[in-house]
Amino acid sequence: MKQILVIDVSPRGAESASRRVAKALTDRLRAQYPSAKIIHRDLVKDNLPHLHEATLKAISTKDAAEALRLKASARLSDQVTEELFAQARPSFIQRAVYWD
Repeated sequence: MKQILVIDVSPRGAESASRRVAKALTDRLRAQYPSAKIIHRDLVKDNLPHLHEATLKAISTKDAAEALRLKASARLSDQVTEELFAQARPSFIQRAVYWD
């Protein structure tokens, strides 16, 4: 099954030209691949945090007890990493190169 990861980053919401283009591309891909799983990440609405010390420790520790204790800190990082790496060949990733 195909998987399509769409990442929106423009803070302009409905006024964003890049979001409209991404939606049009997503609609076309959905029509072309109706069984594809579409994962949508909106970096403005999802408010993903920056990498912080606890997460860095959780993903880099070699101590099994520490890794278990910090498991919750790594959960979101693990989730978004899985979404990205699940894309053997991403269909498209929309990003803002400039403020539109």
